[in-house]
Amino acid sequence: MDTNATHFKNLRNRQFVSKHFLAAIESYSQGLELDPNSVELLSNRAAAFLKIKCYQRALEDATKVLELDASHVKAIYRKVKSFWGQGAYKECTEFLNNIHRALKTDDTIAPLLNETQRMKEEKETGIISGDAIIKLFQQRAGTCEEVDLAEFRGAVKIKESKIHGGGLFASDRIMAGEFILSSKAFNIVFTKAKLEEMKGEEGSGSRIRQPNFQKVKTGTHGKYK
Repeated sequence: MDTNATHFKNLRNRQFVSKHFLAAIESYSQGLELDPNSVELLSNRAAAFLKIKCYQRALEDATKVLELDASHVKAIYRKVKSFWGQGAYKECTEFLNNIHRALKTDDTIAPLLNETQRMKEEKETGIISGDAIIKLFQQRAGTCEEVDLAEFRGAVKIKESKIHGGGLFASDRIMAGEFILSSKAFNIVFTKAKLEEMKGEEGSGSRIRQPNFQKVKTGTHGKYK
């Protein structure tokens, strides 16, 4: 790797650890201008994109890594996380099956296939297994990994109101106690000026360590088996 590209990699690693994800992405992008096919730079930039929920950009970087190195385990995992973030469970299953046939290994692929199938079922049925979620939290205790839950929308839809504004409306008859919606937090997109302002706050030594995106959290409420 070019010496200057290595500099950007090391700088970005420090920024990533400090949770300065936007600055880290910018540093890696500068490194990639010098070394466009750097597997390490692309893979780690994918990780940073995942941290700020930019799943499509993470998917693009992870895909390019795998074009350069088909057995790159971190890129496989990050591509899977990108699919999960977009709710693309069918595409994720096809990807993992192809990887399994090419690499002929179950150690990495089988757990990811199992989780993908779980989330696919959650998305289709709205039924979330309490035992399965508790087990996942136990397995990841002490790690930085999040527990992924699928999004589900039952007999409801978002539309404009005939009276004022918009909101969530029933699209069919809903019975008492029926589970209707599960959604991940989403990010509001800021202007370029706002992003520059946040990056300035990161570099000022303040306590802000990542973009202060406003989030709407719906939690993990669901119907339990």
